[in-house]
Amino acid sequence: MKKLIITISILILIALGFIAYKTDLFNMNNSKDVDTSAIIKDYLGRHIENADDAVMISKTIMNDLDITNAKVRVLAADIVDTQSFDISRMNNIHTLYLGSEYIPSTTTENIFSKLEGKKGDDLAKLYVKKMIKHHKMNIDLSKDFIKKIDAYREANSSSQGDLVISNSHPSIDESYDLAKSIMDRSQKEIVTLEELYK
Repeated sequence: MKKLIITISILILIALGFIAYKTDLFNMNNSKDVDTSAIIKDYLGRHIENADDAVMISKTIMNDLDITNAKVRVLAADIVDTQSFDISRMNNIHTLYLGSEYIPSTTTENIFSKLEGKKGDDLAKLYVKKMIKHHKMNIDLSKDFIKKIDAYREANSSSQGDLVISNSHPSIDESYDLAKSIMDRSQKEIVTLEELYK
């Protein structure tokens, strides 16, 4: 009797798996022809490149002893820490869910490139100006990504009484949470940056 129950259970599981496979139930990209993996890849890639540029110039700033405003150097050190951690989280999402670590593009423009050759307080003032622009880009990228994911979730959810069931995936959830935290932190840092050279 036990063998019969086990055999029937296995056959039911196989049948359900076949139905799920045929209906593309496990494909997170199937609804409304939205390629969520492409949206996530684009967001992570663009943000990794922006964050990498910010980390590189911030390392220069935090080590420039000719900068007389110590708050600029402290903020640069904070940016190195937070954005290095963001890069690590984004690469983890990319590797775990999208198949490989992100390979940076060689064609994107570095908004900090015009700082080369500057030193001391001139460098610090220009850095603050460019970092505000960088943070605003982060906010725009994150807002756009959040809007796309909200639309995807709305299109892929159904209600059963008070319960809303949404088709999702860890790459969507983790990228979405990361985008919200980047947006919130960037908005706060813009206020701090604007206070430095009023």
